[in-house]
Amino acid sequence: MENGGSSGTASNMSKKKPALEDEIANVWSFLQRFADEGAMDKIELIKTENQPVQAKIDVLGWLGRYNEFITLPMITQVIMNFKETLIPPSNAILRNNYITAKHSSHAVLNLVKTLQFLKYKFNEEDGK
Repeated sequence: MENGGSSGTASNMSKKKPALEDEIANVWSFLQRFADEGAMDKIELIKTENQPVQAKIDVLGWLGRYNEFITLPMITQVIMNFKETLIPPSNAILRNNYITAKHSSHAVLNLVKTLQFLKYKFNEEDGK
């Protein structure tokens, strides 16, 4: 009688699995939208002229820490806004100074690694 009960429980769980997977996907989507909203706030901080440069660089640190939750298009948008605001192509001297400066943050490296992993994962899934 116990075996019949446990197989009934397993059958019940297999019926609930799709609904549970959908709920998890909904929660994950909500978390990403929430993190993307935080990223939009960071873009506004980057664009604000009266913010110190350190605060703008700290945005990259924030992005590196939370990149698992932020969507790829939003990560790209934050980085592009950072580059356009702080190291515009029109100012070659500033751009070279930024590139050759000693940076203490590993945010960009973390983001590059994450993007490479996501690209690999996407290509792997696409090949299936």
